[in-house]
Amino acid sequence: MAAESKKRQALERLKAEVDKKNIELAFVDPMGYRSAGGIFSSGINADDTWTSKLADDQANEVKTEVNHLADVFTSLIGLINDAIRNAPETDDENDSSGSPGTSVDRIHSYT
Repeated sequence: MAAESKKRQALERLKAEVDKKNIELAFVDPMGYRSAGGIFSSGINADDTWTSKLADDQANEVKTEVNHLADVFTSLIGLINDAIRNAPETDDENDSSGSPGTSVDRIHSYT
């Protein structure tokens, strides 16, 4: 019986770590109530800090930029999921699929 793919195991560990960090950084709200930008920009134009038209503009800018950054990190999960779906399920040395492998696999085959 072939062992579970080390590549798949590594990708699943990476996915778990990225999921954890996205939650820690508030890029993902597990309850789905607020966006990351809304969380981080909420204190900019608050009665106890700073209120003005400029504060409104700064809060909107922070909200936009943080949401963009959060989108980049959360889209990483989709890429990792794609890689997991495409990773072999086992490390079967007798795999005769004829697949050329990834560019990393090809580079390692030359060294």
